[in-house]
Amino acid sequence: MSTFPGPGYEILPLMVAGTHPHPQVRISLTGNAAKYLIVVDVRELQAASAPLGPADESAATVGFRRLADMNPRHRLFLSALCLPLLTASGERGQVPTYAGIERILEDRGYRYKAKTIRNNLDDLRQWLSYEHDVPELLAADEGPAGAERVVDKLAHWAIRSGNVTDADLEWLEEHGTGGRGAGDDTSTQ
Repeated sequence: MSTFPGPGYEILPLMVAGTHPHPQVRISLTGNAAKYLIVVDVRELQAASAPLGPADESAATVGFRRLADMNPRHRLFLSALCLPLLTASGERGQVPTYAGIERILEDRGYRYKAKTIRNNLDDLRQWLSYEHDVPELLAADEGPAGAERVVDKLAHWAIRSGNVTDADLEWLEEHGTGGRGAGDDTSTQ
């Protein structure tokens, strides 16, 4: 499935997928004889729909659920990690580096160092892997290339599972401190 704007992703067996938060998606079905492209355009339906409330904690996709007990700081970093994937396309719609996440947060008034972001996302990946049995989030290779690969997997899991939604992105935008406060972190932990 390809989104406009945003990333493409594979709909796996038993997954349920929808267009939200994207008003237009393209689904590619490939068989032995042909490839079929189906475009789903819900832009006309959005005007008639009721405004969405905060994301609920029900299952977003078969086999996944929104984790209500996630640390708020982890959810903040996870939302910043997924922001480009859900709001941009092309090169701008890629999983950001830790320095990129730092800039995303800084633009919204949060002050966290890239090292703090990396440590917290590493902690989140371990928590998800060991406490919630989310597969493939720990790097077999501890080198920099392996680290980026698992961060990509973390971002795609967060979007597919409903653990980062447009409500989380709106919260990210609305709760930036613009200075000292909850997002202030000058440490390099």
